[in-house]
Amino acid sequence: MIVLAALEKNPYHGILHEAARRIGNIPAPAPGEPWQYALGEPGALEEVYRRADFLNMSVRAVPIQRRLPSAAAAVENMKKGAGGTRELMSRLNEADRERAWVEIAEQFKRFEGANGCEIPGEVLIGVGTK
Repeated sequence: MIVLAALEKNPYHGILHEAARRIGNIPAPAPGEPWQYALGEPGALEEVYRRADFLNMSVRAVPIQRRLPSAAAAVENMKKGAGGTRELMSRLNEADRERAWVEIAEQFKRFEGANGCEIPGEVLIGVGTK
């Protein structure tokens, strides 16, 4: 199984979540609440394997890199996104949503360099046997 690691290890979405939640005064999901980063929390994926009676299980963190032409392109890519990103941003009014996108674009600029915008991240790869 491959899952996204904890939100703080994935600034591509982490920056968006932090900005939108702060601007919209939206609380973070409660511990144990299902959402796209729930299995990335420390020990969560291992617990799923244990509950499913898997043996010889292991979970390994693997770095990933999102490469986009620019910070602006990264924001445009996110705007086209679905699922949790779209749902979270839809909870903001239009003015707050625009404010969030501007802030996100500014934060993404710190990842710009000679090769475009390279945003690091992390996935967890879990394996086990039945």
